Amino acid sequence: LRPSTVNWVIPISLLHGIQFSFFWTGGMELAAKCAGKRTGVAGTVQALFQGAYFGVGATAGLALGGYLYEQYSPIVMFEVKVVVLVFALALLLVGELIVW
Repeated sequence: LRPSTVNWVIPISLLHGIQFSFFWTGGMELAAKCAGKRTGVAGTVQALFQGAYFGVGATAGLALGGYLYEQYSPIVMFEVKVVVLVFALALLLVGELIVW
C-alpha cells in the first residue's frame, strides 16, 4: 500500500461487500434450486454450500495462495486465481445448460 493508493481502499472494500452479497445470495438460491421441493433437503444443501465455501474453499485457497505467494510472487498468485475462477465459471455455465 502506497500513499498514492490509499484512497482506493474504501471503494474497493465497498465493491467487495457488494460482490460477496451477490455471490452469497446466488449460491443460496442455486442450492435451493438443486434441492427442489423435497422437504428438509434445502437446508442441508445450503449447509453443504456454506461448508464448502468457508471450510474447504477457504482452507485450500489460503494454503495454495500462501504457497504461490511465497514461492513465486503475488502476480503469479493472482494469475492462478484468474485461471481457477474462469474454469469455475465455465463449469457453472455448462452445468446450467445441462441441468436447467
